[in-house]
Amino acid sequence: MVDLALAWSADLCLSPGQDLALVSDPQRTEQRIIRRLLTAPGGYFWNAGYGAGLGAAVGAPARPPAIEAVIRAQIGQEAGVAANPVPQVSTLFTTPDVMTVSITYADAATQVPANFGFSVST
Repeated sequence: MVDLALAWSADLCLSPGQDLALVSDPQRTEQRIIRRLLTAPGGYFWNAGYGAGLGAAVGAPARPPAIEAVIRAQIGQEAGVAANPVPQVSTLFTTPDVMTVSITYADAATQVPANFGFSVST
């Protein structure tokens, strides 16, 4: 399946031929996970359970177990993420005020492992 290439906080991307760029799995799944994690809960009125609201964690006291639980619950709802093996989420403070999040999951269609991470200033 394909989707429009749309990085978080950016415009739609263009292909080399100046058409709208498309992404397919696994980039599509990663793009959808990031969108889900950064969307505020209730941000989509047609799906009240969508969104982890991780943007609210910036500048707030870090609660790694709660953040990990929210991420696991949200990415488990993505069709591109396999339920088994269970996605793994870990957090690590790289400095006293920067927490790095690492996410590992299997692609639902191929079972190929995928991972990515990001940092949050607390």
